[in-house]
Amino acid sequence: MEYKILGNTGIKVSPLCFGTMSFGGDADEATSAAMFGRCREAGINFFDCADVYEKGRSEEILGGLIRDCRADVIIASKVYFPTGQDVNARGSHRQHIRHAIEASLRRLNTDYIDIMLLHCVKEGDWPQAMKGPMDVLSEYKARGRVRMVGVSCHGLAPLLAAAEEPWVEYVLARVNPFAHAMDVDKPERVSAVVHVLEKMHQHGQVVQGMKIFGAGGCKT
Repeated sequence: MEYKILGNTGIKVSPLCFGTMSFGGDADEATSAAMFGRCREAGINFFDCADVYEKGRSEEILGGLIRDCRADVIIASKVYFPTGQDVNARGSHRQHIRHAIEASLRRLNTDYIDIMLLHCVKEGDWPQAMKGPMDVLSEYKARGRVRMVGVSCHGLAPLLAAAEEPWVEYVLARVNPFAHAMDVDKPERVSAVVHVLEKMHQHGQVVQGMKIFGAGGCKT
C-alpha cells in the first residue's frame, strides 16, 4: 500500500477510504466485521462514516471494530442532518452540532475524531449560512477532539465556495468520469469539477473523492 500524507498533519492514510454507510443496514454486524477485516488486511487504514448512517448504528459498529486498533486507523465522520424528532435535534444552531459531535464520539468509542465534516452541503452561500456549525467544529479542533475540519459537497456551487473558504481543510467531493451521481449532469462537464479540485489541492486543501463508481451507476 502506498500511503499519502493527510494535509499538513503528517498522518499517513491509504489512498482508498472505505465508506461504512452499509454498516448496520445492508451489512449486518458479521458482514461489517468481515469487510473491515479485509480492508485492514489490504492495508486500508482510512474509514468514513456519518452520524445519520443507519440512525447512528453505522458509527456504533465501526466504534466496536476499531476498539483495539484506534491508534492505527483514521476516522472521518459528518454532522448536520437531523438526529431526532426534537426541535433542537436539527438545524444549524450550535447546540445541535455540539450534541451531534458528542454523540458521534460516544458511538465511535473514541475521545477524538480525525476528520469532521459538515454533511451534504448544497448551497453556494454555505460559509455564511453555516457560520455557527463552522465555529463549533473549530472549537472542537482547538480542544483536540477533532483534528481536521471541512465539508461534504453536493453541488458545484458549494464546491466553488469551499475552494475559496480558508476554514476548509478537507473536502469530500463527488467525482467520476461519467457524471453519475455527480455535481454536473454530463460527462463533458466533469472537467469543471476536476478544475476546482485541482485548485483546492494546489492551495493545500485535502481532496477526497466519493461516488467514484457513481453509486453503482458506472458500468462497462
